[in-house]
Amino acid sequence: MSLIGDKVLHAAEYAGFALFLALAISASPSPRISPWVAGIALAAAVLFAASDEFHQTLVPGRDGNLPDFVADAVGAVLGAALVHAWRWRAARTATVSGTSPR
Repeated sequence: MSLIGDKVLHAAEYAGFALFLALAISASPSPRISPWVAGIALAAAVLFAASDEFHQTLVPGRDGNLPDFVADAVGAVLGAALVHAWRWRAARTATVSGTSPR
């Protein structure tokens, strides 16, 4: 597999991870967590990516490297941005009241 294809797969994997993590976090009943869902998911995904790359340095035959971490982080940013945009759009188009023309 080409180097570019490998990085695209890393990014896609972590975009999905951040997306699903945000969906899981948003299931929390706490109204204090709700505005921070995308940020919490992004932070958790990036920290996991860092720990994964570090872990690979401890495994014989594997190596953790910065380009893989960057691809993972970019994917996490894209996934979290998608969630943020989705929630922003949903909040913006939500009906204000039962009699609102929106």
